[in-house]
Amino acid sequence: MGASASYHVVGTYAIPDISTRYWWDEEFFTFGATISPVTLDPMFVSPGFFGGKAAFGATTVGGLSSYEGVDRELQMSLRPEVVNIHNYQQSELVTARYRTQVAAREGLTASSGLASQIRAIVASQHSMSTLVTVIILELILLGLIVFGTLIWRMAQSRMGEFRLAQLRGVRPRGIVARAIGEPLVVLVIAAPLGFLGAYLTVSIIGRTYFAAGTKLYILPTTYLAGLAVIVAALVVTVIAAVTVLRRGVLEASRSALRNHGRFRALIDVLIVVIAAVLTAQLVIAPTNGNSVDPLAGAAPALLGAGFAIIVIALTGLALRGARRLTRKGRRISWYLAVRQLRARSPMLRQIIPFGMALALVVFGYGAQSVIARHRSDVASYEVGAGKVLTVSLPKHLGLSRAVDQADPGGHEAMAAELYRSKTGTTLALQASRFQAVSWPAALDAGSAATIEHRLVPLASKALTTNASSLTVTANTRGTIPAGVQVELTVSLYDEAQATPDLLVIPLYATPTTRSVSIPCRIDGCLLSGIGYLAISNGGVVNPSATFSIEIEHLGGIRNPSGSGVLASAWKAGINAPVKVGSSHPGLLSFTAYPATGGSDIAVVPASYPTYLPAIVSQSVKATLSANSVSAVGTGVTVGLDGNQINIRPILTLSSLPSVGADASIVDLTQAELAQDSASSASNQVWLAKGAPPSIIHRLQGEGVVIDSITSAHALAASYANEPLGLAERLFPIAAAAGIVVVLLGLAFELLVEGRGRIPEFAAIRVLGLTRARLVIGYILEATILVVAAAIAGVGAGLLGARLALPALPEIDSGLDGLHFGYALPVLGEIAIVAVVLVAAIVVGAIAALRIVGRASFDELRAGDR
Repeated sequence: MGASASYHVVGTYAIPDISTRYWWDEEFFTFGATISPVTLDPMFVSPGFFGGKAAFGATTVGGLSSYEGVDRELQMSLRPEVVNIHNYQQSELVTARYRTQVAAREGLTASSGLASQIRAIVASQHSMSTLVTVIILELILLGLIVFGTLIWRMAQSRMGEFRLAQLRGVRPRGIVARAIGEPLVVLVIAAPLGFLGAYLTVSIIGRTYFAAGTKLYILPTTYLAGLAVIVAALVVTVIAAVTVLRRGVLEASRSALRNHGRFRALIDVLIVVIAAVLTAQLVIAPTNGNSVDPLAGAAPALLGAGFAIIVIALTGLALRGARRLTRKGRRISWYLAVRQLRARSPMLRQIIPFGMALALVVFGYGAQSVIARHRSDVASYEVGAGKVLTVSLPKHLGLSRAVDQADPGGHEAMAAELYRSKTGTTLALQASRFQAVSWPAALDAGSAATIEHRLVPLASKALTTNASSLTVTANTRGTIPAGVQVELTVSLYDEAQATPDLLVIPLYATPTTRSVSIPCRIDGCLLSGIGYLAISNGGVVNPSATFSIEIEHLGGIRNPSGSGVLASAWKAGINAPVKVGSSHPGLLSFTAYPATGGSDIAVVPASYPTYLPAIVSQSVKATLSANSVSAVGTGVTVGLDGNQINIRPILTLSSLPSVGADASIVDLTQAELAQDSASSASNQVWLAKGAPPSIIHRLQGEGVVIDSITSAHALAASYANEPLGLAERLFPIAAAAGIVVVLLGLAFELLVEGRGRIPEFAAIRVLGLTRARLVIGYILEATILVVAAAIAGVGAGLLGARLALPALPEIDSGLDGLHFGYALPVLGEIAIVAVVLVAAIVVGAIAALRIVGRASFDELRAGDR
């Protein structure tokens, strides 16, 4: 084979025999009884391997030449501990050293994709880690805010106890120690429980996400991060306790208290500014080409905090006006609720954590829905339909007929044939079913109905026959050169055999009727066209010599339009030197040129397109090679039999559904009519999304054998288990956890706040206000807080989703032709928010019933707070 080299075979596509064809149908290797036995190893025998390219010189062996550039697989042993995301630089050195050895010892060039694959994994791992970190930090921030509020309320409720301790001589430092002692005990107990819960979660839930045998463990940095959270909670505890004790116990000066208020206002302004800057970044980045970091996942929490602070200020103004409106009204419950919230402005701070939690809910649920929809779009694009069945057919069965019989409505299944070669890929589909079965919604390239129409489906227009014989009455007219024998040819495509049949009928000057048997009774045949053969016995025929062929009768062919076959319009076939004409209706006549030797398909029905309309990829459009008779905007590509067919692109995309780049999609019937030899394509059946399982049983009932099934749903599910998919699942989980934490915090806030107001409620009851009015008033306080938080949270969540979702990393499919939509599921979002609001109001109602139930004259008299 030219250059001398020794080879180690590490695998083949199949067990070889004489008929096995490799390398895009080119016989680079010969197998037979005289060849020495070859030892075949498994294709993948070690964790590391890469493809090598053998640079052969031009050579000729047995009449075959040019083996240059034949790909082969070179095995490279790599230890598993070397090939990992932490030591991938070392694996790059190993592959580089191996390439050097191959070049030095064998004079061959080898290349490896291993390093690029590992780098892609590292990038995905980095994105996943960043997303997970951001989501967890959002949840921690929300938890610390709620925890700090709880500590502040606990210290405030015990202010009387602390003041009594101060009167008894306890130093301020001791009082602070008492204030933080209980929370510190809680943190000490919670820490090991939290670590144990994390370990159990990784051990139990992790097994559902990873393959069996995957080693699961918690990194030491994770434990350090947990300790950091505990330290942060301790700092929050101290700050909250000291803030409360500054009034009355630590005896802070008025200026210090004023400075504390200014500091809190400054913090609020800073949060609003950060939220505004993040919003601006998300707005500007897509337009100026900057890449947005996965930190865009922090948008909902920060925007929720910023919106909440603004809503708190607006709520305070609204309460001031509402107090004046309700002062003289009859609805005393509203007046009490507005008055109490106006007088107790710290309660309004509950809007911040609740708004953040609702923002996380809206964003998390919306992100999960949008990303799931995008995965489904990508999977549908890569598969081509809901499911693609690779099928085999018995010799008597045609694919199109089997699909038509199994799905007469044309909405569940579509026949397809796929041919791949080194020059490109051709996918032929039943275009009449294209709209109902397959066209990805994310492909913004026009409606499926328009594309189906432009593909010119011929399934209902082609001339067909189900007869067992074909009857032809024809003759020649004019002078036929001496020594030339003329024969009429009728080309039929046998759908069951996936091959064209050429019927040859001798012609004479007088009309002659012939009947020819055809194998079309069961599954039918397509009429590809009519031609002629002008066979010369060695004499020279004048190039300008012509004669005519007249066909008076063509029995056995069915015209879908209902008119006679010969009465319909006909035209010359492509590259066929004939002129079509007729002397009277019902007679097909065309002028032939004997010097050309004839044409198998000289005339075709006028409804048959000269160039097959095709959807092509950009690479095909760029490399279409126009033949000598091609019109502008047309060219040739590979047909189902491996021969060239003439196409006219009607739509160009970066890549095509199912087949990707370097491919074309045409109508199946037209592709069959263009075949010159037996089909080499694989048979497929595409099923629409939502097609019932019974369609598979119906296909099998027609005789179709299912070899394999590729499902878009299964592919989308596999995307969800990729690193970014696992990270994105944390969005709704974090949102749910945040809501639970906030609801617990709200319940504690209302109970602690209400316990301090029991004497006030008791006094109001003594004055004659009913318990029901008091309960309603307290519930209204909680409702006002919840509604204000909902305005902030929903607004922040919607804005964050609108700006951040396009910036978050998604499936790296490389499908630039897909246009993703980011519309949120409105009904689902409304339902989720409604459930959260109802839960919060129920929490408020329970707290109101518990607090007001204790407000009695006895409590007032006893002074029990």
